[in-house]
Amino acid sequence: MLSPVTLRLADDSLVVLVGPPGSGKSMWAAEQFRPDQVVSSDRLRALVGLGEHDQRASKDAFDVLDLVVERRLRRRLLTVADSLGLDAKLRRRLLEAAERSGVACVAVVFDTDPAVCRARNRGRDRPVPTKVLSSMLSGWPDTRDGLAAEGFTAIHPPAPVTVVAPDLVAAPAAVARQEEHPMPLEFGLQLPRFTWPGGPAETRDRLAEIGGAAEDAGFTSLWLMDHVMQIPLMGPHWEDMLDSYTTLGFLAASTSTLRLGTMVTGVTYRNLAHLGKIVATLDVLSGGRAVCGIGAGW
Repeated sequence: MLSPVTLRLADDSLVVLVGPPGSGKSMWAAEQFRPDQVVSSDRLRALVGLGEHDQRASKDAFDVLDLVVERRLRRRLLTVADSLGLDAKLRRRLLEAAERSGVACVAVVFDTDPAVCRARNRGRDRPVPTKVLSSMLSGWPDTRDGLAAEGFTAIHPPAPVTVVAPDLVAAPAAVARQEEHPMPLEFGLQLPRFTWPGGPAETRDRLAEIGGAAEDAGFTSLWLMDHVMQIPLMGPHWEDMLDSYTTLGFLAASTSTLRLGTMVTGVTYRNLAHLGKIVATLDVLSGGRAVCGIGAGW
């Protein structure tokens, strides 16, 4: 796996470190996270036993680890589970805890050269027994390759960490997609009033002029309200108010690219079969530019 420049993690996620002894998990966790964010099985073994290497305290230590992870995730706190991660049952419990809390569960995989793991192990005050380490290293490829099927939100190699809000985790990928396949912003123009100097005698020419100007300016759509009378937010009820679909038919003839629709069509105003015929007719005569938005109609 290629290491990303930066590993982006949600600030409420569970991070599960997976790798054999000597692969560098604890060192990486200490460099990238605050001590209060890391739940270490070794430290918990010291808490409930005679020290970090008290294997007789392992069961109690992992019981405490499960409890601490569960309570931290309830509070949506970033939590790093620092254990060997080679135990499939432990990984399953951690995944289930994240699922119950509705947070991401990310595996960080330390695929370190076995020779490096052995050298680091020899340098420890209390090394893992050679036969035990060899057995772990022998089974590591199967563990590593099987992680993809276990249900992790994401699987990453170790890298410098940036902690962000959950909805920003995928922001760089979205930026890359936008650069590769740009999706431009589109703007629509809404006409809520028809009261212009000159009154109804100028309405036709004004509408044609506005439609052409909107296309020239780069608007991609033009919208009307579907009201019989003017609404209070726009003006007094006696202001001029045109029928929406009749007006859109006129605009279809005086424009060529704008999509045309109402914001929105009052579904109770017309017989539905008649409304369908109106919109279909507008779509045909406009060359497929009609948009039918349906609403309750106040």
